[in-house]
Amino acid sequence: MELRLPELPWCARTDHRGASGDVGMYRDLRRRRALGPAQRLGRRRPSDRGLRAAARSRELDGDPEDHVGFRIREASTGCELAYFSAIGALTPTVVEGLAGADCVFFDGTFWASDELPALGLGAARAEAMAHAPIGGPDGTLVRLAGLAARRRIFVHLNNTNPLLRRDSPERRAVEARGWEVAEDGLEVDL
Repeated sequence: MELRLPELPWCARTDHRGASGDVGMYRDLRRRRALGPAQRLGRRRPSDRGLRAAARSRELDGDPEDHVGFRIREASTGCELAYFSAIGALTPTVVEGLAGADCVFFDGTFWASDELPALGLGAARAEAMAHAPIGGPDGTLVRLAGLAARRRIFVHLNNTNPLLRRDSPERRAVEARGWEVAEDGLEVDL
């Protein structure tokens, strides 16, 4: 299953809540006009490699710009990958969007809701920046416990996330529940 998708449509938040001030990356993207309002994306878009992608943003509950996800299906094998890299809240529709996928890449930006404030790095909580936290009794790790995907991988980790430390208790908790933490160069075969 190859995941290079030329000309795949995308969507992005329009206001970038949680970004403090005119953050360079967002400023540069706005200057290049690459960053604009979230768009209603087509249900399916074929690629030249036998892949089909269904973009999901406005279809997910809550503020449509708080969620970005794709379902990618490899036509010849029927394998499906759910790539949900920015999820503001774990709503029933988000969970439904993950169901049945062979592999799930899921928003792992923050371990805790107060990760940045606890480190003195600002006042914004994870949810205010459109990222549901992994840890805690209502975190995504607990709430996605019934997910049946063969591979479940946290992606898009902030550099403050303790999952990045292989010896952390948080990393052990994630691995004990059958989740992986994405690393540079990760390849997935289904």
